[in-house]
Amino acid sequence: MLAIPANRKTGAAGWTNICCPSCNDKRFRGGFKFTPTGGFRFNCFNGGCDFNTQPTGWEPGHGFGGRPRRLFELMGGDVSNIPPADLMKWHRRKYNHDGDIISDDVDLDVEYEFPEVPMPKNSMILTSMKSHTKASAKVYDYLMGRGESFAFNHPFMWSPEHPYYLLIPYKHFGGTIVGYLGRHIFVDYGNKRFLQTAPHDYMFNQHLLTTLSSKYIFVVESPMDAIALRCLASRGSKLTKKQINLLNASGKDIVLIPDQQKNEWKGLIDIAKQEDWYVSTPMWGKDIKDVGACVNKNSLLYTIEMLIDNVTKNYLSAITKLKMSGK
Repeated sequence: MLAIPANRKTGAAGWTNICCPSCNDKRFRGGFKFTPTGGFRFNCFNGGCDFNTQPTGWEPGHGFGGRPRRLFELMGGDVSNIPPADLMKWHRRKYNHDGDIISDDVDLDVEYEFPEVPMPKNSMILTSMKSHTKASAKVYDYLMGRGESFAFNHPFMWSPEHPYYLLIPYKHFGGTIVGYLGRHIFVDYGNKRFLQTAPHDYMFNQHLLTTLSSKYIFVVESPMDAIALRCLASRGSKLTKKQINLLNASGKDIVLIPDQQKNEWKGLIDIAKQEDWYVSTPMWGKDIKDVGACVNKNSLLYTIEMLIDNVTKNYLSAITKLKMSGK
């Protein structure tokens, strides 16, 4: 692997030893063993390290998702040139400290390719329109009311077919549009509030999984919040099995951020428990009901700091805060 540091040592039994990038090791306790088929095994011999409790490995043809990808990025590797088909595939083998296979599960079943979907007739990028109708002007004002940094962070659109809806294209690889969400600017409840078309297993912004280099992946429910936070959105209070697999294959620490509306958080909390993922449930404070509102009022950096400070697997504590915050 090209990402393996030049500062390495040759150890016993054929291991190539480096300072493990996961636990800030300084004693060359991270060990690679290369296989005759062109793969590798990696184990950290520092007790308590993530790669000590769960050694990892990779073989050609098994994709490059999950823990192998995580290790690659920890060493400074750039995944941007790795095909999405490899990044979103993960063969769930488990290894012991000698590099032997101790279990061999099937590949995770994920969806990363979706058909292109046309936007409503005569759709236009709202912030690029030279002139406005009465309706488009109101939608434009609604958008700008969320802040200019938000408004220009996504190609929000408007169509005369749905004059009082803010249209949010669901972008995917290469800018392909695979669906869209319409948010009515005057309706806050009921069936008319949203109009939507999208593939069943699609997660908003899931194409970012091929480029995000951060340790954590934030997942909110609303695409509007995801645009503000520059993260992924589940588009609801539940996840499909393929969406869960996709997040697991990313090799990241998944942090679910449930909506704080009454009882809407239960689905994501249950999934976090099931998958042993993190949750984050900040007490946003007066007049702030969600991630998007916090970004608009306090800045993106402040919101991220709030979320990181509240990352936990103490689900009981998270539920307590959600019940206190729920409207």
